Amino acid sequence: MTRTRFAAASLPLVWLLGLLLTCLPAAADEAGANQANLIRSLLPTVVNIAARKVSSDAASAVIASSGEPRPQRTELFSGSGFVIDPSGVIVTNWHVVNDAFEITVTFQDGARAPATVTAAARTMDVALLRITPPYPLAVARFGNSDQVHVGDPVLAVGNPLGIGMSVTAGIVSALNRDIMDTPYDHFIQTDAAINPGNSGGPLFNMQGEVIGIDTALYSPTSGSIGLGFAIPAN
Repeated sequence: MTRTRFAAASLPLVWLLGLLLTCLPAAADEAGANQANLIRSLLPTVVNIAARKVSSDAASAVIASSGEPRPQRTELFSGSGFVIDPSGVIVTNWHVVNDAFEITVTFQDGARAPATVTAAARTMDVALLRITPPYPLAVARFGNSDQVHVGDPVLAVGNPLGIGMSVTAGIVSALNRDIMDTPYDHFIQTDAAINPGNSGGPLFNMQGEVIGIDTALYSPTSGSIGLGFAIPAN
């Protein structure tokens, strides 16, 4: 009799477990689709930045024996940025565009536009660029970085190593990090992959809001080891 009651009581449990196992893949698929849709909506707000600068190689400034200056060598630096005003205002890091004599921004769809620096704060490592929009621009929305918590999921979008628009995902690893980079260091630390070229790109929360500007990384190899840092949006 006891065995019969046990079997009868187990039927609803078995049914619930079966229902749960059926629903889990559907819920995972829905979450993945929602994230993909979010990313697609964010990509038009982000730009790749190419900044051409005079080479820092001291040999390029040496005067030739003829008395004529040698031609100056130039280098192309890669960075990222995001649109904050539809009139064509873009935020990036100061170190991305500092001393550049030519700046070009490229959108996700391949559209390009020359840019000029209109404002810069070296000690905060932030700069504003202006372009003539090739079409009506999508604008990134700022979030409240004071409401960010350790463990929050985040997305980093940018131009790592100059290969083009890329998205990485991770979490907020720590807050208020002082890496002795600027007098105002209180970086958001993330394990979302950030590499050279991501500088100036946005760190998004899962509401599609910018909570930080990807700025620095710690690495013995100059590549990402999961120690990236973003200037808080606030």
